[in-house]
Amino acid sequence: MKARNGRALKRIVIAASAFAVLMIPVEILREAPKVRRYNEAIDLMNGGQLTEAKDRFIGMTDYRDALAYFYCCNVLQYAEREDYWNAKIYLNMIRKRCRLLPDKYPKKLNEALIAKIEAGYEACADEMIRRELARMALKSNTSGLAKQAPKSSHAPTWKRRTDAPSKEDDDPLDARSYSNPEDFYDDNYHDFFDYEEAEEYYNDHGGR
Repeated sequence: MKARNGRALKRIVIAASAFAVLMIPVEILREAPKVRRYNEAIDLMNGGQLTEAKDRFIGMTDYRDALAYFYCCNVLQYAEREDYWNAKIYLNMIRKRCRLLPDKYPKKLNEALIAKIEAGYEACADEMIRRELARMALKSNTSGLAKQAPKSSHAPTWKRRTDAPSKEDDDPLDARSYSNPEDFYDDNYHDFFDYEEAEEYYNDHGGR
């Protein structure tokens, strides 16, 4: 009886081992398309084809460093446009949200470019402060003149402003022109990894 039970247990162990061995190739086959897509995206990114690389990284949120490299593509694209403000925003996401180590950055995101982005960001911040101070000073002067001006007996004539407002330097995607984040995301999804990131940008840049 014991011998029979031993043979049965042995057969179960052999069958389980065989099943495990057979499952390994299945997992490899299942991961193969994702590995291929990831490697293609890396090659495209390093080759400067950033939009194509982003298209492949989308949908791979949890795979390796796909999210971080998606942000890297955004950094490089904004740096090419000399939009160092938004380039710095995405650089911070790489560092703080994804915690990607510098030795894993794409080739073009080197120390020289990062230093250029940092300097450009500081210059943008200084310019924004200067403009805000100038605006506040102008508002204060205008308010003072208005108090001193004599009151007119004629009713004011109001004119509708027909010229469209220009985009602010810190909002290249013009989030302020959209009435909700859904419409904003529909028109600009190529610049974001997912809807939540687009919504965050929309709210940070004066969305309604």
